[in-house]
Amino acid sequence: MSRYADENTPNSRRKPRGVDNMQIWMAVTDEPVTDVRKAELIGIYTTCPITVHHENENAGKTASYFGRWVTMRGLMGPWSLPVWMQSALGGGMQEGADAGAGGKKREDAGLKMAA
Repeated sequence: MSRYADENTPNSRRKPRGVDNMQIWMAVTDEPVTDVRKAELIGIYTTCPITVHHENENAGKTASYFGRWVTMRGLMGPWSLPVWMQSALGGGMQEGADAGAGGKKREDAGLKMAA
């Protein structure tokens, strides 16, 4: 299970005021992706948590995620920082957040994205 949150209230399950949904885009490659233009839309979500399914042939690759809020009028907010998750064959998940030049790894469970 994964969750997204408003970066101003990361512990709240509420979307920001006026927001209808969260678009989540993903790129699956050998290395983390920082350019959203290389990602594809995987879903439009209105509730949290969400589940993202991965194909078995992607084991060992890196999934890079980007998100943005969409208002009730269809206006799109700015992109989130990229968040990545790497799957290991027969093992657990390793995840991290790319905070610009110096990426930062997290060891907690589940993909979390703030936008």
